[in-house]
Amino acid sequence: ISIRTKNFDNSKDVLLRRNSSDSTSSQMNDDAVKISAAEEAMTMAKMLGHMGSLDASVDAFHKTLSFFKLQGKYSIQDGFTRKEIQSFSAKSLEVVVTALVTMAKTIDTHSPRELCTKPVLDALSIYDSAPGRRHLKDRSFVFPVLSYICVGVQGGKILEFPEGQDQADYLLGVANTFVSETEYQCFHHCRALALKAASLAQQLKFDKAVEVINGMNRIYDPVKHSRIIAEEYGSDHCCNAMALSALWLKHLGREQEAIIMCDDVIERCLPEIDERNMLGRILLLIPSIAVLLAYGQLERTVELFTQFVMEPVKRFGQNWSSPAKPVIRPMSLLLKICSQSEVLITELDDDIEWLLNDQEKMPDLVDTIYTSKAQWSPYDLYSEICLRIAKKLEKDDPRRALLMTEGLRLSHLADSKLKNESGDVVHPIAFSIHNAVMSELEELV
Repeated sequence: ISIRTKNFDNSKDVLLRRNSSDSTSSQMNDDAVKISAAEEAMTMAKMLGHMGSLDASVDAFHKTLSFFKLQGKYSIQDGFTRKEIQSFSAKSLEVVVTALVTMAKTIDTHSPRELCTKPVLDALSIYDSAPGRRHLKDRSFVFPVLSYICVGVQGGKILEFPEGQDQADYLLGVANTFVSETEYQCFHHCRALALKAASLAQQLKFDKAVEVINGMNRIYDPVKHSRIIAEEYGSDHCCNAMALSALWLKHLGREQEAIIMCDDVIERCLPEIDERNMLGRILLLIPSIAVLLAYGQLERTVELFTQFVMEPVKRFGQNWSSPAKPVIRPMSLLLKICSQSEVLITELDDDIEWLLNDQEKMPDLVDTIYTSKAQWSPYDLYSEICLRIAKKLEKDDPRRALLMTEGLRLSHLADSKLKNESGDVVHPIAFSIHNAVMSELEELV
């Protein structure tokens, strides 16, 4: 081979490498421009969502995601093709996943279920399959996706699962992924462990759920983490999981540990919940009330409810609104009846009239919230009050039969929430409270 030919071949290799380098550089520049434009569109989408302009917000999110389509525009129904997902750089992957979950959260309470859940399920699928994931240095953008899916499955919003997996298996799998992804990021990891414990409890594996909570408590500090977690995820599931774990321990017959966990919730968690977040306070208190009442600590229970609920509510005045409101009067009344065994019936006349009027006292959605998040159906709370007051009335008092009938009606409503369509109990802890009251009502009516 002549020197001239070698020189030609060497020049050709240099030119090919230069062209390849130029092409890569051009692609990187194009990607940067595209990402910048997409991020600007997503900022606008978020602003419109905060302003309540949901249709305009969704359009802006669609525009954001359309920057990453190779052909056509983005739609929730069509999503992204395999080829498009394979083309995502690490930064593109972050923007796409963030846009999908933020769009879903923006329209969450205002759109059909599938329009909210599909973008988030797509986001996780894209994250799992995109080759660009290998080049990520920070994966925290996927944490809201994993959290949303866990909460969505637990709340019955996500109903379709991969072939061969039921709800419980899928939920635990996502929770385990959340735990592994957050291992070195403390408050995110606490949130992930709380959701894993909840998923184990949903499978009735209460002993394993308690183990996870004990592990979480070694790193979780409500003073440092509670508000940060609430700001990031909308609520602090760690405190709620601690409160529920006291019920799990009671269910397992571990009385001393259950009381210690209640003490921990009362001393470390409750003070971190602002009094204006009365729903948050009530959801923490109800499991503790159930445990403390079961173990004979009535006086302490009354003091806690007065300090953390009744006294703040007095400062709110009449015109406040919260899902906590329908629970406060009946819980206060139950504690009054329990703590004053000789309470005069004349003192309860107004309460009896209130219980027997035809007004809706407990919206069904609110009952669902408490049944799933606090393991005590408010329908059962009202039902128990009806039973306890009825037993104090004379047998010839017409209100006695009316209260028992109303109590049984409410108990049947609770029963339908605590069992599935096959009649199997799905909330065994709440059912243990429910069954005693319902059985007695059925005997008396």
